[in-house]
Amino acid sequence: MKKSHVIILVLVALIIGLFIGYSYLLTPVQKKSEIVNFNIESGKNKLEIVSDLKKSGLVRNELATLAYVF
Repeated sequence: MKKSHVIILVLVALIIGLFIGYSYLLTPVQKKSEIVNFNIESGKNKLEIVSDLKKSGLVRNELATLAYVF
């Protein structure tokens, strides 16, 4: 197999893996839609807000959420 074929296969596998991981990590935590109150205090930054969301069980993964917010 040529070197270029290997590189293309690795890139395709990487893209598929990233898509699947990204899709899973950003899917809703609960299947039902319901209104949830979440207060953000003045002066908090993104890291603190996402950490609070994770502690409240509103997001699956802090890093995926930060990447999405960024």
